[in-house]
Amino acid sequence: MNNELNERVFSSISGIYDLFLSLATLGQISRWQEELLKCAEAYKNHLDIGTGTGEVLIKSKGGLKVGLDISLEMLKRAKRKESSGNFILADALKLPFKDGSFNLITLSLTYRHLPKREEFLKEAKRVLDVSGKLCLLDIARPPRVLVVLIKALGFLPGVLIFGIEKWRFLISSIEHSQSLDEVLKELKSAGFEPTLVKTKLFSLIFIACSRRSL
Repeated sequence: MNNELNERVFSSISGIYDLFLSLATLGQISRWQEELLKCAEAYKNHLDIGTGTGEVLIKSKGGLKVGLDISLEMLKRAKRKESSGNFILADALKLPFKDGSFNLITLSLTYRHLPKREEFLKEAKRVLDVSGKLCLLDIARPPRVLVVLIKALGFLPGVLIFGIEKWRFLISSIEHSQSLDEVLKELKSAGFEPTLVKTKLFSLIFIACSRRSL
């Protein structure tokens, strides 16, 4: 994935994104996001990366709430929904914040789209304070047979709703997702110690919270 393609696709589907996400997750996305925040435990300054239409920040109990995205269209919708949030158009690989600015960073269905995750993790560690947490909600790589099934059954409605390029983008993002073990290994290598891991929907979805190590 690259940022130019990510921006183009997500800006173009911003108007239907919430409905699509609700349907694709069988109506569970809101509950999973609430659980993501509960797993983070106590926090004050909250940065949500790939904030999209701002749903995680709407549920956030943080004092300072900042949403970051590369899609201006997504951020416009987020600001209309969550007027108390601070929304910034920026690249997750170059976070425009001082060291130790936040004690919670969340990514909801965003981590797998990042083009250079090792660079992002360095930035995340930099802007988290010494006890800060990085919490992810994302898709674990599904079995090959399930990907084939999604491609076959979802092709026609997917193309009709999104168009062929965007449909291929969404399928590719699922097909090339990491396994949960790969994600945890990546986090540990970057200096994050897992504190809580949960799986949902027959282990196709995971929630993983990690604490920034010294």
